[in-house]
Amino acid sequence: MKTTNRSAPEAASLQKGHLVIAGLGKSYQSQSVVSNMNLEVQPGEFIALLGPSGCGKTTVLRSIAGLVTPSAGDIRIDDVSILKHPIHKRDLGMVFQSYALFPHLTVWQNVAFGLKMHGTPKPQIAPQVEAALDRVQMRHLAQRLPAHLSGGQQQRVALARAIVTNPTALLLDEPFSALDAKLRESMQIELRQLQKRLLITTIFVTHDQHEAMTMADRIAVMNSGRVEQFDTPQAIYGKPATLFVAEFIGKTNRMSGNMVGRENGRALIRLEGREEVCLARDNPGLAVGDKVLVVLRPEKIELVPEGSNVNGYTGLLDGRVSEVIFTGEKSMVFLQSACGDFTVASQNRSDESVTQAKPGSTVKIGWNAADMLVFPAT
Repeated sequence: MKTTNRSAPEAASLQKGHLVIAGLGKSYQSQSVVSNMNLEVQPGEFIALLGPSGCGKTTVLRSIAGLVTPSAGDIRIDDVSILKHPIHKRDLGMVFQSYALFPHLTVWQNVAFGLKMHGTPKPQIAPQVEAALDRVQMRHLAQRLPAHLSGGQQQRVALARAIVTNPTALLLDEPFSALDAKLRESMQIELRQLQKRLLITTIFVTHDQHEAMTMADRIAVMNSGRVEQFDTPQAIYGKPATLFVAEFIGKTNRMSGNMVGRENGRALIRLEGREEVCLARDNPGLAVGDKVLVVLRPEKIELVPEGSNVNGYTGLLDGRVSEVIFTGEKSMVFLQSACGDFTVASQNRSDESVTQAKPGSTVKIGWNAADMLVFPAT
C-alpha cells in the first residue's frame, strides 16, 4: 500500500479528530470483508474511501461508527481506542444513504434531537440549532416536516443534525446517491465548503471516483477488503500504485508487451503487434524480460493532424477509426490498431484533428512516455 504524510492545510493548528485505524479486520463466518487495514487521518482532513461495491468501505465506516464490531485491530481517535465505546459516546456525526429524518418532527426538531440526546442544557439548544441551520442555509424552513422538503433540502437537514453537536469527526456513507446529477454536484461543493469552514475530520464513502476526486484531501482506494493506495487525488490519478487503481480511476486503454530495457530513467517496452520499442514511465518493481501491461488514458492521447510535426511525441501509432461520438467539449474517437483497440478523448478545437477522424479513415495518434503507465502482467 502506498501512503503519503500529506495532511489537510489546517491540520497543524488542530488538536481534535486525529483518527488511526490499525490492523482492522472484519470477517463474517469464513469470509473476510476487511483485512489488516491501516489508515491514519489527520485532524481536519477530508478522506474518501473509494472502491467498487463489496470492497469493504462501508464496513470500515460502520466499524468507526460502532455499528459493526471488528474481528481484529483497533480504531483510535485522539489516541483513545473507541472500540468499547457505545455509539452515542463516540462523539461522531453521521449521515447515511437514507437520511433517517424523523417524519413526525419538524426540521428544527430533527436537528435539536441530537443535542437533547447529548444532554445539552435547554437554553443552549435553540442557538446551536439555529447556527447549524444557518450553516446549511435551512433556517427559513425550520418549521417544515421532512415530507415537504426536496431531496437536497432533506440532505441539508441531515448534515445540520450531524454537525450540530460539534462532533470530533463526520462520517458520510454515499449521502448523495439518491440525488440527481446536477444537485449531487452542487451538494458536493456545498459539503466541501462547509467542511473547510468547520475544520472537521471527515470520512466519506463513495463508489463514484469523480465525487472522491472533487472533494477529498486524500483518497483510500479499496479492493477486496484492502487499501490499494492512500494518496492525494492528483497522485491517485497520475501515479497509480497498482493496475487496479489505474483502471478504477478514469478510463484507460490497455496494451500487452515486454520490458526490454531501461534508458534515461524510462522503461523500454515492446508492445505486442509492433516491432518498435517505445518509452514509458519506469516501474522499479519490474525487471528486464518481464511481461507487462501498459495503461494509457484516452485524454493523454492526441490525434496527430496530417502533415504536423511528430517530434514532440515519444509514441506514435496508426489506427483505423471505427466510431466517433461527440460529447460537447470532447469527441470520443474509437479506433483499431495493431496493438489493439483504442479510445481517444480529443478536445473539440478549431484545428482539423477531430474532423479528419471519420469512421473508416486512418489516423495517427501520439502520446508521451510519462503518460504510459507500466504494471506487471497479471
